[in-house]
Amino acid sequence: MRLPYNLIHQLEDKFGSLALVPESNPILKKLRQLIFAAEAESKRISQISDDELIVDMLKEGYSNAEVAQKMGITFKRAHSLAVKCHIRAKPKFKYRVVAISTGQLIYTGNYRNFSILMAHASDYYERTKQCLYETGYKLERLSGFVPWRKLKKGDQYILHRKICTKGLD
Repeated sequence: MRLPYNLIHQLEDKFGSLALVPESNPILKKLRQLIFAAEAESKRISQISDDELIVDMLKEGYSNAEVAQKMGITFKRAHSLAVKCHIRAKPKFKYRVVAISTGQLIYTGNYRNFSILMAHASDYYERTKQCLYETGYKLERLSGFVPWRKLKKGDQYILHRKICTKGLD
């Protein structure tokens, strides 16, 4: 919205300065209404674009806390947008296996989840590692958590006892 600068200039010409215009002046009242409306519209547009960016980040796999920190908003706002848009938090991974024959990667947050790849489960890391090797997989413990958004398209991950493929979800 364009502000009517000609009205501002009229008031300045008549009174010498906007500060000297009486509060009861109808032109000054109208100008203030227009300015407040323009500010409100600007804030609304900014809010919409911020919300769209936040939703995009959530869909990319950023956590609510990461979005809040990067966007300078509260965790509650990021969480409420995620709930409103039905966006579930994406997992983070601490372990992966590499299929020895194909090089296919499968990620998970807990090495025990790899039991779906083996004939029998194990509660011990070294035993799980050996059983997976016998099944054709090499188990690796990652140095830090790898967020879902860092996986490449086609990489697989275990979620709720199912193997999912990024890009096909």
